[in-house]
Amino acid sequence: DVFVTFRNFKMAMDTGINTDVSMTIKKGGDWKIKLRGSKGTGSGRFDMWVYTGNAEFLEADADTVMHVGTPGAAKNAITVGAYVSKATWIDDSNVSHTAAANGVAVVVGDEALFSSPGPTRDGRQKPEIAAPGQIIGSVRSAGAIPGASIFKTTSILEGGAYAISQGTSMATPHVSGVVALLLQESVKRSIGFDGIEIREALQNTARTDSFTGTVPNNRWGYGKMDADSLFTLLFGPPVPKKTTETVQNDTSSIAFQTPDGSETTVAFQSGAVNGHTVTYEHLGRDLPTSGTGDSPPSFPLQYFDIQTTIPDTITFEATVTVAYTSSLLAIVDDPPETTLFLFHYDETDSSWRMLDTTVDTVANTATATTTSFSVFSLASVTPTAIVEAIPTPARKPPGSYALDQNFPNPFNPATTILYDVPEQSHVKLIIYNIAGQHVRTLVDVLQTAGRYLVRWNGRNGAGEMVTSGVYVYRLSTGKYQESRRMLLLK
Repeated sequence: DVFVTFRNFKMAMDTGINTDVSMTIKKGGDWKIKLRGSKGTGSGRFDMWVYTGNAEFLEADADTVMHVGTPGAAKNAITVGAYVSKATWIDDSNVSHTAAANGVAVVVGDEALFSSPGPTRDGRQKPEIAAPGQIIGSVRSAGAIPGASIFKTTSILEGGAYAISQGTSMATPHVSGVVALLLQESVKRSIGFDGIEIREALQNTARTDSFTGTVPNNRWGYGKMDADSLFTLLFGPPVPKKTTETVQNDTSSIAFQTPDGSETTVAFQSGAVNGHTVTYEHLGRDLPTSGTGDSPPSFPLQYFDIQTTIPDTITFEATVTVAYTSSLLAIVDDPPETTLFLFHYDETDSSWRMLDTTVDTVANTATATTTSFSVFSLASVTPTAIVEAIPTPARKPPGSYALDQNFPNPFNPATTILYDVPEQSHVKLIIYNIAGQHVRTLVDVLQTAGRYLVRWNGRNGAGEMVTSGVYVYRLSTGKYQESRRMLLLK
């Protein structure tokens, strides 16, 4: 027998104080641990856990409930149990494997044997929820050497970039990831949720099956997490990316709800459009393949596609209005709303056109008129470029096109470009790297005669700072084209 004596043991008994015990056993075998007070008396309940070393309690002599410990036992924590979501895999050597626990093949959907049951020591329900945690294919760090890390050689999946692992450390990120997405969506919709509300929503939307049995219980909590039901409960049914509406009359106004929480409205002003359909598709920030013929808008917040059954023989005019949200502006570091423009992809010459856009900073809308439909974009033209018309003496327009050398040059992080336009022209000012790859479109708009200034702060089309090196900026119109080089040094 091993006798363990605690100082101030009565205080520990009365107040439930935790105590760490370290023991070194030099002879293997089964050992009994007896606890007693300093005078050899005392009674009560003792909860013990082996948290380091190679010892374990014998099932026959131990009560194996209440395994949940720190930090899962915290009052407001969301504690996650684990279950099996995959039973087989093929490793990087094309060898098939079947997972087993204690020599028995695991069953998809069943509880993972390592998942600690509740309740807490003071009788509170634990866990709250269960999520996939056994045989999880996850990203493998390049530094996680097979055999010298948690990954065995047989755990590495084809290609070497992913590997099989398991544990409640796999189940918990499933839940924390869903909660993060939930909070992100709540910000978009200006809805506030606290941790307790989220925990209750997780529990109320958990799904049950033959493995979970009647819930709540000490192994599964309230069941298996169901992300779709969770979002539907808190935000309503998901908004489809693609919606089709029928035009009711020749001056119809059709509003399309969008998945990002904003709204796009198509309002017809003229044309025999009654009875035709309009289809709206939300594309997010992904540049559609149909819009790659020319440089995209300078700093897109979103793309969307509008199609219609109105034939080419019918001439119509419509206004397109995008209601933007604060979270949408946050994508491009909250630019001034007056810098927002709607762009339209012209399929006839595969180019983007900046539309004459009216921005209502009270209603948070951007509106432009169009006579055709295709891919559109709401974009800001100033986070990376500011265009200013510079008055010349006596307001006399320049006599010819000209592109000046940028200043300062070399520069870090920003530089200024001046150019002259002698007559109304559609002007493009584009930056390329030394390999000729597109970096940034600074100007793509119809401009009147004048001298213009453009400032560029060294960011590419995704808003990322570019690396040091030589860059080429090119000014082009229908009658003129000129290029110069500049050097970014960091």
